[in-house]
Amino acid sequence: RPDLVVLNNRPLWAESCPSPVLHVLHNYPDAWGTGSASPGRVRAALERGLVAAVSPTLARHVEAAYRPARGVREARVGVEECFFEVSWEGAGGPVLFPNRLLEKKGVRHFLALASELSAAGISSVLFRHLAPWRAPTEEHRRLIELVESAGGAKLEEPPRTRREMAEWYARAGVVVCPSAHPEGLGLVALEAQAVGAPLVTSGRGGLADVTFPPNVVVEELEVGRWGRAVVAGLEEGPSPRPREQASRYRPELAARRWVELVQEAAGL
Repeated sequence: RPDLVVLNNRPLWAESCPSPVLHVLHNYPDAWGTGSASPGRVRAALERGLVAAVSPTLARHVEAAYRPARGVREARVGVEECFFEVSWEGAGGPVLFPNRLLEKKGVRHFLALASELSAAGISSVLFRHLAPWRAPTEEHRRLIELVESAGGAKLEEPPRTRREMAEWYARAGVVVCPSAHPEGLGLVALEAQAVGAPLVTSGRGGLADVTFPPNVVVEELEVGRWGRAVVAGLEEGPSPRPREQASRYRPELAARRWVELVQEAAGL
């Protein structure tokens, strides 16, 4: 009987939990585990605790779908300090797709975009990023074969450390996040902007909250529109404003918000 139990993306676990609960939702309901397709059960489980979501857009979605009486709070996600310690120097650098190799991340759209950019002499890079799996799944194998056959983008081994990831952002001409499925937040977009890299995203889900102007949202996954947005980003370079906005997600500010949520959920 702890003073508080924190459940991440597993609202129905509250059904057998006697202690006060803080629900932290990182993704949309399809990632909440077995049984989450039952709206009535989910709503009842959420009512048994305080609910927080990692972005305002996700919070609004949960409120509209389940209408918890106390409303949905925002849980501020922290961007590690190493991303603020590196500064962008990517003029002439490649177009970087930093996300995992998953269909929902928009890999196919990126490869079509990379093919068009390659014809214009612009290079593109993505990572053989399998996490959290150690070995490739069937989906990974299918996408890796597609990358190798498409030929428009270079497949690199994933960065070994967060600092190495920050250095990739710093060398990128433009970072792209063409997610086809709504993101709970879109942490890579925040990380790229913390470094100061130009960014183009699909704005789906929480990406709409963390794509800071003058960085660009292109909602429709249409290669021509994305190509023009990327070329504009390469030509214009970064603005200092998105980096300033990303500072709202520094670790100490995220920690302060976390303490507030814990205290409210525990009734302190």
